[in-house]
Amino acid sequence: METVGKEMFEYVNSQLDKIEEKYGIEILYCVEAGSRGWGFSNEDSDYDIRFIFKRPLNDYFSINTKKDTIDYINGDLDFVGWDIKKALHLHWKSNPNLKEWTKQKIIYRGDCKFLDNLPAFSPVTLKYHYGSLAYNNWKRYVVGKDNKMTKKVTKRYMYAIRCILTWILIDEGKDAPIEIDELMKCFINDDRMGTRLYADILMLISYYRSNCQKSKPDERAIENVTTFINAYIEIMKADKPKMEELSEIEIYNKRFREIVLE
Repeated sequence: METVGKEMFEYVNSQLDKIEEKYGIEILYCVEAGSRGWGFSNEDSDYDIRFIFKRPLNDYFSINTKKDTIDYINGDLDFVGWDIKKALHLHWKSNPNLKEWTKQKIIYRGDCKFLDNLPAFSPVTLKYHYGSLAYNNWKRYVVGKDNKMTKKVTKRYMYAIRCILTWILIDEGKDAPIEIDELMKCFINDDRMGTRLYADILMLISYYRSNCQKSKPDERAIENVTTFINAYIEIMKADKPKMEELSEIEIYNKRFREIVLE
């Protein structure tokens, strides 16, 4: 599992203090997302820091609408925040990014208990997200290119593998782990992968984590992983489940009022 050092942890929190002061908000919850949150970062990876905030009560009763997002960049630290109203609306829509935020292990501040006991995220929506993400990244950045295992191409392999494995588990009614090592453990001795492919994927993960400095997987291994990805890209593309109805919105309205009135 990825971690951040004490010095970086404290620095991130000092920046969160500055964000709170600058924008007049309270940060309820803040995590590390992106490649560090997924567990396959390398020395060039930046910090994708995501948070949920609330504004003073009067801001929610003002005619002039306040921005519901905050973007703040400091060097290789990329902060993105969502207002609690936006976060709850996206929870209602089963937003996959929000779901991932709630499961991250690198937590800089707070917790997400304020999202407890809300309706479950729609597996249909989640599957569509991961299927589309895998397909679009793969077709745009890999298919039809020379496929040399540059760092950029290897990163797209990582994205595709993570999305595919997550999609498979959701399709089976399971809650997929966020971190890639934990995700891979779900497929040990799985007939759909086999020991050779499993080892090839682990080798690719190690290669990317080394910033593509270690010996890269051989052509056979790359071809094996590529065949697996292409096969599941087609399976996910063909899967067209019926979209589910949204949960009752008043559940979220009630929770919003509870949070902003605290």
